[in-house]
This record gives sequence, C-alpha cells and structure tokens, in this order.
Amino acid sequence: FRPADGTAPRWLSEGLAELVRVELAYGDQVRIAAREELAGAEEELAAREPEELSPVALRRLRDRLGVDVVVAGTYRQSAEPGPLLLEAALVDTEDAQILHRVRQTGSLAELPTLVGGAGGELRRALGVGEPTAGEAARARAWLPATLEGARLFAEATERHMLYDMTAARARLVELLRQEPAFARGHLLLALVSDALGQDEEARREIGLALAGAANLTSEQRLHVESVHHLMTRDYDGAIQVLQALVRVYPDSLRYGFHLARAQRFAGRLEDAAATLESLRRLPAPLGAHPRIDLLAAGLAAERGDWPR
Repeated sequence: FRPADGTAPRWLSEGLAELVRVELAYGDQVRIAAREELAGAEEELAAREPEELSPVALRRLRDRLGVDVVVAGTYRQSAEPGPLLLEAALVDTEDAQILHRVRQTGSLAELPTLVGGAGGELRRALGVGEPTAGEAARARAWLPATLEGARLFAEATERHMLYDMTAARARLVELLRQEPAFARGHLLLALVSDALGQDEEARREIGLALAGAANLTSEQRLHVESVHHLMTRDYDGAIQVLQALVRVYPDSLRYGFHLARAQRFAGRLEDAAATLESLRRLPAPLGAHPRIDLLAAGLAAERGDWPR
C-alpha cells in the first residue's frame, strides 16, 4: 500500500499491508507469501496505482514464488483528522489485469472496520468463505489492539526489516508498555534483542511471547514455540515443532528453511540436506528458489563436500 498524497500517515503503508494479510489469511484458505519470501519484490512493484504495477515484475514474482494474485492499493487523507480513503485491487500476476476493486472511506480511528470491509470484499472476489467468530478472534490477536499500537508496531517492523534494531527496539518497548499482553510484540522484541546481543532480554521476551500465545491460531502458536526453542538452544524441540508446521504447510519455503536451519544448529547435517532436497522437489517455481541452492552450498561446505 502506498500513500496517494503527502498528508496521509506514512506508517499506514506497513500497517495496512499487515491488516490485509490477516484478513485474507482467515481459515488457511489462501496461501499468503511470507515477508522474507518477498524480499525485494515490494520495492520492485512500487507504484502509486494498481494499474501502474510492472507486468514484468508481476510475472517474475509469479515465476519465482507461484503467486497468482497481488493485492495493491493506495490510501489518502485530505487533512488530519479528515476522512481516510482506502482503495485496493486484486491484480493478476500473469497479465497485470485488475480482477476486482474495493473502496472504503472512514476516519483513521475506524481503520480496523475499513480494512475489515475491504478484506471481506477481497475474500468474496477470491471465492474464500467467511471466517468463524473464533477464527477471526484468534487471527486478530496477532495484531495490536489499538491504533497507536498499530502505528508503533508498523514502524518497529519497518525498522527491523531495515536492520535498524535500536529504533525498532525503542518502538517495541513503548508498544509493550501500552499493550503488555501483545504476544507478537514480545516475539519481535525477542528477535530484535537477540540481534542486538541482549541475550537476557531476548530470552525474557520470547518467554512472554510463548506465555501469551494461547489465544493465537495454531500456526502462529507453533511459530512462537519454534522461535522459543531456537532461542533457548533446544534444537531438538525446534525441529519437532517445525516438522509439524512443514507437514501442515508442505509448500511453505519459510518453514522449510527454518527447519533446515534448526537441523544444522543441532548438528544433523544430513537431515538438513534432506530437508533442502524436499524443498527442491516442490512444484515449480517454488522448488527453484535461489535460496535453496544458497543454503545447500553453505551446508555442503560445512560437511566438507567441496565438489558439491
């Protein structure tokens, strides 16, 4: 999502993208590409309007990750606290055609309602059923509870992606002061603290994330558990959880890569190599992802398999 003018809050670009991802992920009926799988693609697809998306970039994304449809949109706010206009479209990655458009208007304070309305239209256009009340509640627990929390989390996520860990940490500390039960905030702070070498804080935060994960979806809960095992050096526990995720989501490169990493840390190099080979056997284009070769090369070097 891109601001259509210079007056709308910049943090909404990240915040709207995350809200829409959660709206479309209800009930596991749509496969959503993980953020790490999309590295570089969002900048490559940068455009002010869905019609301006590059057909070449869209086709490249389709060929690399098997993505059929992209959700792109803009937002504008004529003057604060004026009405917020949200526009989004489903764009076919094969021919760059607009498949469906949505438009929602309201105040910034009504952001969850606006995105909920847009998400419902997008789900119907994709032929996806409505979530149950329980599914919706568990999915929304993955998001901050307040608008200010959404701003802080969006800014922290952006800073984390740009490797500005100090700035990310400052925003997360403030967010968790306001929303101490937000499990995903504790998870991200654990990752940021780990990157900053603050091991004690990282262990404390991942413990708090795990304690607050009961109300999340099963996938989110298992993801938190896997990170907890990795941070506490329980690699066998991490492997068991990640194997469970791979069984449920066999075409997820993200979980496959994480599993190979845990197996490598555990010294189970042959198992890690087998995991990468299973990823290589995924249907095209997933099985041809360049990161598979990159990880396999590093693993071969660690095993002393220099010809490979």
